Amino acid sequence: MSYEAVRCQRKAKILDSAKNWIARHGIVDTTVNDISKAANISRQTFYKYFSGIDDLVLEVQKGCIRHFMLYITDKCGGESSRETLKNILLKLLDFCTEFPDELNIISVLDSYALNNSSSEDYGKMYAECVLNNKKISEIIAWGQNDGEIRKDADFNVLRSITVNALIGTAQRFAAVKGMLGDAYKMTPADFINGAFDMIESYLAPKNS
Repeated sequence: MSYEAVRCQRKAKILDSAKNWIARHGIVDTTVNDISKAANISRQTFYKYFSGIDDLVLEVQKGCIRHFMLYITDKCGGESSRETLKNILLKLLDFCTEFPDELNIISVLDSYALNNSSSEDYGKMYAECVLNNKKISEIIAWGQNDGEIRKDADFNVLRSITVNALIGTAQRFAAVKGMLGDAYKMTPADFINGAFDMIESYLAPKNS
């Protein structure tokens, strides 16, 4: 195995250990020592891969948000842009159920980044992993062509609204998932339907 392959493998192991630690203990009080112990490495080895804890957390969040966007937009086809968007939200619910650790990390994405990451680093990560998602761009273009999505608003604005709403839906689900059920008269399906209605209200033509 080449030197670069070994480095990539070790970095991936550190990130995986960090993701598991952060999901269980939170981000705010996590230290380099915590991650080093979790990954069974020395502090010296940690600093060979990351400049500090903020650099590591940004990488962890990048991996989670990239996986989230790829998961919810993969094999989500429908007969129309509207149906495809609904299918994406159903896959979002699957993601929240199947990957609770990553959901917990995504749930604090904005608050941690605003307080600890440089705006330039965060903006670059957000554009790379979220705003440039090909499937979301295709859905907006499709909807504008078939009349299901408003044409009087800028394409990039609509795309940004859509992806931000999807991430916001996941973050809200993380906050309320323990309260969903008969006692609160709202099921996860009800929650997703409400999220779809909200997104559609932003995207639908004004005369619909």
